[in-house]
Amino acid sequence: MNAVFPCPGCGKQNFIARERFDLLDTAAFHCWRCGAPISKEWIVAKAGHITPHVATEDCSMQEVIVVYVTAGNEEEAVRIAKALVEERLVACANIIPNIRSLYRWKGDLCDEQEVLILLKSVKRHVARIIKRVQELHSYEVPEILSHTISEGNEAYMKWVEDETA
Repeated sequence: MNAVFPCPGCGKQNFIARERFDLLDTAAFHCWRCGAPISKEWIVAKAGHITPHVATEDCSMQEVIVVYVTAGNEEEAVRIAKALVEERLVACANIIPNIRSLYRWKGDLCDEQEVLILLKSVKRHVARIIKRVQELHSYEVPEILSHTISEGNEAYMKWVEDETA
């Protein structure tokens, strides 16, 4: 269960997962839209009493991740994305063409056009995703970076979990 409350600055609805609420004693919470700080007291006043999270058997939601992968061209990106979605390792893949990457490779400064793939999945699949991308990718050392999503649309996150089951 999440606490839903308006931002004191812009009024936009925010939410915080119950298990993250206890962290507010040491971590600041900020509005996702305007960045205004929101105190624990404000959240309790606007969202009502929130009990600390206690893990139970019905708390089975997997941690959602976004995996960043760059590819040399759109065809390669589509091939990788399709394989991962078909194999249910990821729920969704966004392909963003025409990114410019600057990096050092084997002592040379490179300035290349690449394609970014954003993969949505769950943490339990990250090792298999990395292995599979390495198998499918043309690069000697492909960029494969996983980021855990701490908060988001709960229905979407549940969908990601369902599609990668």
